[in-house]
This record gives sequence, structure tokens and C-alpha cells, in this order.
Amino acid sequence: MITVSEIPRMNSILLLFFVIIGIAGVLNGFFLFFFLYFGYSRKNQANKYLAFLILFLTIRMAKSIIASLAPVSFIVIHLGLAAFACIGPMLLLYIRKSTNKKTGFSAIECLHFIPALLVLLCTFLPYRQDDPIWDIRYNLIMLQIFIYLSLTFYYFYKKRDHSVILPNKTGWYNFIIVSIAIIWLSYGVTWWIGILPYLSGTFIFGLFIYTLIYLWLNKKQINELYEKYRNSILTRSDSLMLFQKLTALMENTKPFLDNEISLSKLAFQLETKPHLLSQAINENLKTNFFDFVNSCRIEEIKHRLVSQEFEKLTIAAIAYDCGFNSISSFNSAFKRKEKISPSKYRERYNSQKI
Repeated sequence: MITVSEIPRMNSILLLFFVIIGIAGVLNGFFLFFFLYFGYSRKNQANKYLAFLILFLTIRMAKSIIASLAPVSFIVIHLGLAAFACIGPMLLLYIRKSTNKKTGFSAIECLHFIPALLVLLCTFLPYRQDDPIWDIRYNLIMLQIFIYLSLTFYYFYKKRDHSVILPNKTGWYNFIIVSIAIIWLSYGVTWWIGILPYLSGTFIFGLFIYTLIYLWLNKKQINELYEKYRNSILTRSDSLMLFQKLTALMENTKPFLDNEISLSKLAFQLETKPHLLSQAINENLKTNFFDFVNSCRIEEIKHRLVSQEFEKLTIAAIAYDCGFNSISSFNSAFKRKEKISPSKYRERYNSQKI
């Protein structure tokens, strides 16, 4: 049982833990900013917005950590609050840039950051830190972030189905939006209710940064992958519809049985352009045309390997009938997909029948 005398020591340990996680998150936040801005932003302009979103978050968290450890000057306090006021606008601009290929930077976007500029100017106003204006200003910033979060949620869920950039899975964007909402909520609960430690927001931020880096390194970030389709006329919904037509064609007429099948031939049957059909396959299956066709062939071969209708045919004969031009390429494709050789696959089925 925890005694009253142990509570201060536990609070100190919790504070130290939050500080360590927060400092690590801040250091990685600055690293991620430079990594995105000077590296990946050349491949994808939306990453510049993401880089600055992370930078403003990092500055805000750094201010919280510094203020919890030692007295800070007005300049540091206002710099942190100004960065806080930039988070909402930058989140909205990042989502807009990511979901709309026609959205570029314009001078009018600078208007979003007027509140942050006003906060910085407050550094030079002669008032004490215990002046009521502090509470008013902080509440206004929290309200501003809430408004921008609401606008971001609305814009994202309205536009994502018509985006030429977003694929089917939008978990990356959901993660960023929800994470920032949780960080904002943690600061709100601390400020308005006082039931959370002051550094709870920095702790959540540290987890956010580490998860962001993990997702990025594991190729979960999807802007970069789909940048090549930024100028395509095929929207996400059109891409899905075309892919569904393609799968129906494959199931009904089995054009993959033709060993000379090509992207152009399939596009002609579907009354579309080859590059649009290629885009539909890449976006919906994350693979290329040839791997897709081979996958269809292997599914047909698997059916024939265990069918009584084809039990007298050799595996080679079945492979040739299903469109493969060589046994070696067939065996490689089959093993890569099924993790077993075609002969073992047939043997396993026959042994199960017995």
C-alpha cells in the first residue's frame, strides 16, 4: 500500500519520466523536420507543410519542458505560444495540400498565421505574467486550435473520396489528425481542469513522434508513393471503379490465360488508357501489372491442381494452359506467392483427400 510520504517521490519519478520522453521527442522532432524539409519535400511538396507542422509542435513541447525545469523569459514563453497558434493552421494546410493536386502555396495562406504573429508581438507589451490577459489569450489559442481541428476533420473526410493522391487506406492522415487532437485535449484538460500532469502533452508528443518515425521508416507514409499520380485525371473513386471492372473481367472471361496478354489489350477491353489501368492496379493492389496477372494465373492453377477435371494433366501442362511461358518463371512465381512448390501443393491436397 502506498503511503502519503511516498506520493511526492512517485510524482518526482513520473515527472522525470515525462521529461525524458519529452526531451527525446523534441530531439527527434527537430531531426524529423530537417529530414522531411531538406529531403522528402523535393519529392512531395506536401511534406514541407508536414515538416513545419512537426517543427511548430516541437517548439511548443520544448517550451513546456524548459518551463517545467527552470524559470523562463517572456521571449521563450511567447515563442512557445506562437508555435502553438501555428499548429492548427499548418495541420489544415498540410491536409489540403495532400488531398488536392491543385492546391499550392499562396500569399493569402499567411493570413492563417496572424494570431501567432500577434502573440509574438505581445512579448514587448508591459504586463505581468499574472495578468488576466494570459488566461484570455491562452483560451483563445485553445479555441483557435479546436476550430482548425474541426475544419481539418471536415475537409479531410469530405475530400478524401475524390482525391487523386490518397489511396484506399488513409490511416496515416487519421493518425496525424487524431494525435494532434489528443495533444490539444491533454493541454486543455491540464489547463481547464488540472487533473493531468503539466508535461502529459509532451509525453503524448514523444509517443507521437516515435510512432511517426516508425510509420515513415516502414513505408506507411503514402504521399511519396502516390506523388507520381498527382497530375492524373483518375480520382480515387474512379480508380476503384476501374479496378473493380478489371477484377470482374478477370473472373468472367479469364484473359490472363492468353500468354500474350498485355496492359494495352486489357485497357482496350475496358475502354480505358493503359496508364490509367496501371494506376488503378498500383493504387488498389500496391503491385504492378505483371505481378497482378501472374497472381490471377496462380489462383487459376491452384484450382486446376486440385480439380478432378485436370488431375491427369501434368503441372507443366496446367501452367502453360494458364498463360505461363516457362516452367522456371511459373515455379518462382508460385513459390513466392504460396510459400510452397506446385507439386507439394498438389500432394498436400491429395493426402488430405485420402
